Amino acid sequence: MTSILRVSIRVEHNRLRIHLANGTHKNGNGSPAGNFPQASDMSLVLCHNESHPNFTNVGSNIAVYSGNVNNFKSYINDLIMRWWNTSIENPPLANLTPTHSDTGMIPFIQMANANTTKVGCAYSVCDHTPQCPTRPPYVVFVCQYGES
Repeated sequence: MTSILRVSIRVEHNRLRIHLANGTHKNGNGSPAGNFPQASDMSLVLCHNESHPNFTNVGSNIAVYSGNVNNFKSYINDLIMRWWNTSIENPPLANLTPTHSDTGMIPFIQMANANTTKVGCAYSVCDHTPQCPTRPPYVVFVCQYGES
């Protein structure tokens, strides 16, 4: 992963987290759903170029991209937005406390956790394999979230 792509991913995560910090992100998809409250303790996430994480893992998000793998990098922000938008595609969190019924919102919760101060992302292009010779190539994109 290039340093430019790494910075782009970090900037996109922080751009979205700023909406939470400002109290401008909607909580859920119902018409009575208001915005999440301001998150004054929201930190910008950092991204370090390391081969091994040096933080306590909070969680991870995974996406599979099956379009033109040569253009995958131009879709990374779309994949990140797909995780973020799980917050508005699901019912609102009651009392801002996740429950078992909020599993569809987990990708958003991973990104929005105020304790998250670091993010590390990677991708792998999976081409044809002897086990699956007819499967089209695809890309697995993963971000791990953690705290210092």
